[in-house]
Amino acid sequence: MVVSSSLRGAAVRSLSAVLVCAALFAWSRPAAAEDTEKARALNQKAIEAFKAEKFLDAIDFWLQAVEVASEDQVVKLHKNLGLALKGVERLPEAWYHLTVYLQRADQTDVDVAQTIRDMEDSLRKVHIKVKVETEPPGATVVFPPGDRMHRVRAPLSWWLPPGEYTVELVKDGYVSRKETLRVGKGEKDSYRFELAAVPTTGVLAVTGPQVGSSVRIGGKAMGPLPVTADLAPGEYKVEVFWEGAGSWSGNATVRAGERTEAVAALPAGKIGGAGGDGGGGAGAGGEAGAERPWWPWLLVGAGVATAAGGGVSFGIAAKRNNELADDTKGMTDQQISDRFDEEVVPPAYAAYALWGVGGALAAGGVIALLVTGGDSGSGTGETPVSFVPVVGPDSVGASLGVSF
Repeated sequence: MVVSSSLRGAAVRSLSAVLVCAALFAWSRPAAAEDTEKARALNQKAIEAFKAEKFLDAIDFWLQAVEVASEDQVVKLHKNLGLALKGVERLPEAWYHLTVYLQRADQTDVDVAQTIRDMEDSLRKVHIKVKVETEPPGATVVFPPGDRMHRVRAPLSWWLPPGEYTVELVKDGYVSRKETLRVGKGEKDSYRFELAAVPTTGVLAVTGPQVGSSVRIGGKAMGPLPVTADLAPGEYKVEVFWEGAGSWSGNATVRAGERTEAVAALPAGKIGGAGGDGGGGAGAGGEAGAERPWWPWLLVGAGVATAAGGGVSFGIAAKRNNELADDTKGMTDQQISDRFDEEVVPPAYAAYALWGVGGALAAGGVIALLVTGGDSGSGTGETPVSFVPVVGPDSVGASLGVSF
């Protein structure tokens, strides 16, 4: 890179001070061994470039070293950079690095403090000092033209000529943003910007006819329609059930920072309640179904099982009664009556109770099927299931009929 003779002379005058700082830097130790070697190598390249009067190359090497050096090394590097930049009359950048050095140095550097005051006197003639802060702090502020020399960390102060400047704010884990700084008399000289964290979830909104609805997303109950949920990115199965009116299901893809819509539709021929359109489609992709609710079938099954238990209990009572009839020799009527009450009556009564409960459950299930869409099984309007307990003095059983 080429620098004018006047700038070269100023830079050479600063050479000794820079090399003194470079020598001090060579003795410091970064935390990571790999960074130690990289920082040392960059520092050595900077020294060699500076000796060859390739001042901008030297500055670039030192800027790279700042990115990997330890805190102790960074302090010395800021001084190196400030003096080198002052030597090539890059006063705003030089002022920044020397100011950072002075703020972090263990002891006051009188010479650097005087150098800063002298630069401020020169900068005030055509520049205005602007302060930039970010929340959270530590974001990188990228000034035009955006090269490494103009990427500095907030909070910071910077000298700019009057005008408008677009800066970019960058921080890991946060959404980058661009802002405009207006510099001039009457304009504010302090800016504060808030960065939004990079979203890690997306929104899934499920809408549709609301009356009697219940929603499940990924197998988890979410309550009635409408439902809005913050979810981790991924694919989800969405199910909507309407009491007595069937169900709908579909798949929805949730993406971080985005909103996904799923519109549930009632099965064909069903009438929707308030709050939704019964003839809508599925915004996230879905298919309508006319499945009957499962719980009426559970009632029917429980009734059949209970009645069967009654049959077993009655069989036990009948067996004990026969055994008692064969074993009455030598027993009085009172003894026979007592044994009958103890051995035969309990399972007989249990059988009658189980038949009653089983019949009630089965009947309730049949009624529920009729109410919740029993005609969808065969399409004829006939009862899809029937159960009739059969009880007689010498036999017990049940008649079960199912239509499809």
